Amino acid sequence: MEEITVAAPSLVYLNANKSFSGSCGGMWYRLGMEGDVLRACVWPLPWCFEKTDEAAKTFADFAPDTDGLAAARAWIAGQYEQQRPRCRRCSARMRQRTEHKRKRRGGS
Repeated sequence: MEEITVAAPSLVYLNANKSFSGSCGGMWYRLGMEGDVLRACVWPLPWCFEKTDEAAKTFADFAPDTDGLAAARAWIAGQYEQQRPRCRRCSARMRQRTEHKRKRRGGS
C-alpha cells in the first residue's frame, strides 16, 4: 500500500483562517472550521472547491480538537485509498494536459 502524507495546519491556524486546502495524488482536500465542528471534504481534480459540483464532494465532521484533527487527516488518507483509481485517472489527465500545453508552446 502506498503511504500518503496529508498536510494540515494547526487548529490555531484553522480557527483564525477558517479553512485549508491541499492535494494528494489527484484528489483535493479541504479542512475548515464551521461553527463548533471541524469539517473535512475531498473531491477529484481538476476544479477548486467552489467550482466543483456538490455531488462530487464527500464530507465528514470531526471534533474541533487535536484528536479530531488527527481523525480528519486519517479520514482523508482513507478516502484517498478508497478513491485511488479515480484519483490516479484525474492525476494522469492533468499530466497529459500539462504536457500537451508544453508541446504546443514549443517547450520540451
